[in-house]
Parts: sequence; structure tokens; C-alpha cells
Amino acid sequence: GSSRSRLGIRVGARARAVLARKATRHNRENVDGKNEKLAVKEWLILQIDTFWSMSEPKDGLQVHIRSGLDIRTNTANDWQCRLGAEIGQYGLWLRSGFALQLLGTSITPQPRLSWRVGASIEQFDTALHYAYQYDDQDYRHYLSLNFAIGQFIHRNVITKTEKSTKKSEFRTLSTDRVAPQNDKKNNEPTQKEVMLTPTSSRTERIATEFQIPVEYLMALIKMESSFQPSAISKSGAVGLGQLMAPTARDLGLKVPEYRDPLSPTINPKVDERFDARRNLEASAKYLRQMLNRYEGNYALALAAYNAGPGRVKHDIPLIRETERYVGKVLNTYYQYKANPSLRNTDLNKLDQQLE
Repeated sequence: GSSRSRLGIRVGARARAVLARKATRHNRENVDGKNEKLAVKEWLILQIDTFWSMSEPKDGLQVHIRSGLDIRTNTANDWQCRLGAEIGQYGLWLRSGFALQLLGTSITPQPRLSWRVGASIEQFDTALHYAYQYDDQDYRHYLSLNFAIGQFIHRNVITKTEKSTKKSEFRTLSTDRVAPQNDKKNNEPTQKEVMLTPTSSRTERIATEFQIPVEYLMALIKMESSFQPSAISKSGAVGLGQLMAPTARDLGLKVPEYRDPLSPTINPKVDERFDARRNLEASAKYLRQMLNRYEGNYALALAAYNAGPGRVKHDIPLIRETERYVGKVLNTYYQYKANPSLRNTDLNKLDQQLE
């Protein structure tokens, strides 16, 4: 159960080149019979952006309501406010909205409202933007390179510091996990012979089958559903491991095609995501696939489980929800390792759901 909407703030700097055509709507040519083109280089612009996300990171296509304030540094008292909507996926964005220029001393010195449409390609803390802005007096083409100061600091200072402090912890983690051999055709783990005691619980047997420490699997399930097999998220994820319908089908579960995915049939015989044992097995299988994909890295596997493997490359994506998710799951994992009493209590809770 994660939130479907989120609020973000970005502070950055932008270098921009502007090609504008100065003319009125009713008289597009000047006295010489030619349109007057003006090219302006705006080397540094301070930007403050806020956005409201209308969907979860793992939903795929993202929808944002975005507002922003631009402050140009090469001209005095030149502020511009922006408001609009954007849709995008995998770093490609399309947007449309309005811009209001205030107290300007550049090409358009009077405050006025303009319509704008544009597109962007974003990667980590940099982005390339194109925008077309139009009003009743002139129109402009904007091409800009954006550099997000906050994301740069987070990626290159905070994240590296956290990695260095936790390096020894991840070394410890790597000693208690074994990456199984992969089937080249379907990338599924082969099962090795393991030693199970007669008192091994159902959850321990499933974790052992997919060669996952039971504490790690329990921590994920506790974060996803609090051990509730009938849990349904706002995005339609179901069960102990909060599986979306397409993912569950890929993992071998029987899930009908719903007209409304947010209202699934709560019947394990109809939708096997509500079968606690089948859901836990599928969730463990998917988690094992993510561990294989990221060479046993616990943090990246969790990030991919939450945000989708398409959004995770060599580092945890800069998605606040995903960062918190990974931190909480790993914190619970450490608690289970350090506190056998807590581990056994929650293990019994999960086992009771599998009966």
C-alpha cells in the first residue's frame, strides 16, 4: 500500500537559447517588409519547480501537474511563472500550459499571459527541453539544457555518503545470499537441494525454494501488505506481495481480465492473487528474478520490485517513495536479523495466513 499521488520540489539552473519573432498578430511584418527575428542567449536561469504526481511510479505512464518560477540572471527583474500538465514515461515528457511574464526588461517587457507546449528528455539530474510559446504579440521557440542542483547533490554527495557508511553492511548481506544458476530461456532460478528440518515453516520452505533469506522475504511482505492476503492497493495491486494483474499472470497465477482492475473479485478460485500461498510463491519468484537481474543487490532488487525494473539501472531511482520503500524494507530486515523474537512472531503471523 503506497500512495498514488505525491508532491515534489526541484531547484535548478538552466542555460537557454531563445529564437523569437517580434510582431503583432494583425501585422506580422515590420516597415521593411520583413519579420524581425531575435536570438537571445540566456546563460543562467534560476528555476524553482513543484509538481503533483497523479500516479504511482510503478504504474508506468506518469501524469504531473507542474508549476514553476523562472528568474533570469542576465536581466533585471525578469520573472516568469508557469502552470501546466505533463505526461511521460522513461524520461520522455510532453507538456502544455500557460506562462505569465512579470516585470520583464527583456524582449517582452510588459506582463502578459502566453500559451506554451513542449517536450523534454530527462536523464538523472540533467534534461533537454524544447518549448513553443505564443501570445497575441509574438511567439518564441525555446531550447534549453536544465541542471537540477538538488538531484545532483543527492546523487553525488548524499547517496555516495550513505553508500560508504553502509558498505560493510552490504558486504555482510552478500555473504548470506547465493545467486542461483539461471535458466537461459526463461531466466528463472534452478532449485538446489536444500536441507529443511521437519519444523520448517511454510514461509521458510517457500523462501528456501527460491534461495531468499526468509527475513528478507518477510520484510518485503510486511511492507507491501502487513501480512494481509486480501489487501488491495489504490492502483489495483493485490495480496501479500501486492501483485499487479499483468505481473501475476507472467508469474503463472490465474487472474481474469477485469473491466475495472481496481475492483478485483475477492475469490482465490477466481483470482489466485487472493490465494495467500500462491501469492507468496509468486512474490518470492519475482523477487528472486530481481535479485538475479541486479546480481544479488538487495537494495536494487527492492527498488525494481517497487518502481518496476524499467526504472532501475545501476542505482536506486530518485523517486522519494521508492527510496523510502527500500529503506523501510531493509530496516525491517535488519530488525529481524537482530531480534529473533520479533522474527518468530511475524513468521507465525505470516504462516497463519498460509494455512
